[in-house]
Amino acid sequence: MLEETLLNKQRTIHQNNALHLWCQQVSDTLNEAGISYKMLLDGLEIDQTPQTIKGLFRLIAGAKYNKHSTTELTTKELMDCFEELNRHLGIKGIHVPFPSEDELNLQETYSPI
Repeated sequence: MLEETLLNKQRTIHQNNALHLWCQQVSDTLNEAGISYKMLLDGLEIDQTPQTIKGLFRLIAGAKYNKHSTTELTTKELMDCFEELNRHLGIKGIHVPFPSEDELNLQETYSPI
């Protein structure tokens, strides 16, 4: 019962921070590799931004869970959406791991004021 409760709880602030950091890292990596939005998803050709990556994340969440905001995702659903998008990125030869708690703590320590 406890495990079931943990799977359905709201995403954590650390997951939220990790998601935003990962979206930045993916967009930077895709841009460095010359992979545009159009090349990635067959749409309008624009440079990647954290917002375009989060938009893709939302599309996956909507398709998989009928949730259209990342704030609605449980911790498990958030990681499932990450794995889905990461799988598609892998087809393009791109892999950016989901940030660890240590990486998030380091970023918070050294981020500009």
